Amino acid sequence: MRLRRSSPSDRGHPRRPEGDGRVFLDVDGMPLTDLDEIARRHGLAVPPAGRDVWICARRYGSDGLATLRREHVRVHRDGNVLLRYPARSGQQRQTVVHDQEVAQLVSTLERRRGGTDLLAWRDESRPRRWHDVTSAERAVLELLG
Repeated sequence: MRLRRSSPSDRGHPRRPEGDGRVFLDVDGMPLTDLDEIARRHGLAVPPAGRDVWICARRYGSDGLATLRREHVRVHRDGNVLLRYPARSGQQRQTVVHDQEVAQLVSTLERRRGGTDLLAWRDESRPRRWHDVTSAERAVLELLG
């Protein structure tokens, strides 16, 4: 990947105060309703004190740890976990984790049904269901307001 530039004169997603918090707006100035996009913006960790916030409407491939996909990870027979993923600023990252517990966890996450993201959690309901980490983040954000 390469460094991409955007211009504040392009259509983007601003943020405005609302109640005790902030709300992200779509490119037409309406409150953003897509939960994945809301979670992505919260994942950018814009400080609450930031007043004139503008987020580029185009996505360029790296959004943080929660977007680590199954295709980015390989567990080798020796128990090593290879991570190869696009990082911020278009950098390609590659690292090897030498940890048997991590390898077992990643293997379980790779085998789960549904979803392309690697990170997930399983609820205790019957039948048990897997939820992407972004789903958990949404629940936490709803609780926090």
